[in-house]
This record gives sequence, structure tokens and C-alpha cells, in this order.
Amino acid sequence: ALPAIGDPGLKVDIGDGVIITVYGTGSSMVWEALGYEPLDVGDEVSIAAYEVTFSDGITKKLIAATVTVGGQLITLRDADGRPVWRGGIMGAGQRLHDGSCLQ
Repeated sequence: ALPAIGDPGLKVDIGDGVIITVYGTGSSMVWEALGYEPLDVGDEVSIAAYEVTFSDGITKKLIAATVTVGGQLITLRDADGRPVWRGGIMGAGQRLHDGSCLQ
């Protein structure tokens, strides 16, 4: 994992000087609420993601479904692609500083 500069996505060096951006990994507050240590610069990660094409037909982004770090598989999306922190597992809904909502 690399530092995010001017973009909320997670920068990942996939080798040979190629850096990709993966979105939907959640904030450090989300990771802590789910019981995990937040990602840090230099962490070696494996990410299962899917590509989303926006309605303009041009804009595409990679959305993280799972992240494996330190041998631990962390599920970020349910079977329907919804963030797990926005479902019922998190309780009655807590507003986070970035505007997202824990439920």
C-alpha cells in the first residue's frame, strides 16, 4: 500500500513500476470498527476487486471486495457488492467524519 495523494483511493504498487488505485477499502475508522488494524504505507496486500464502469461509459474504477494483509482475509463487500460496514452488522448507524455511515 502506498500513500494517497490528492485521491481517496488506495494506491497499490503491482510491480514493474505500475501503480493502480483501488476504491472502497473504507477509512481507518471503518477498519477499526470491524476489528482490524488499518492499512499502513508499505503493507503487503492482496486485493480481490471488480471493475465498475460509470454511467458515462468511460469512467472505470476498481472496487475492493476483499483485502488480504498479514495472512488475514478481510471482507469489505457482501455478495451484492454493498460495503459490509453499511449493513446491519454494525448496529444502529453511526455517522463517520467522512460522511459515510456505520449501520
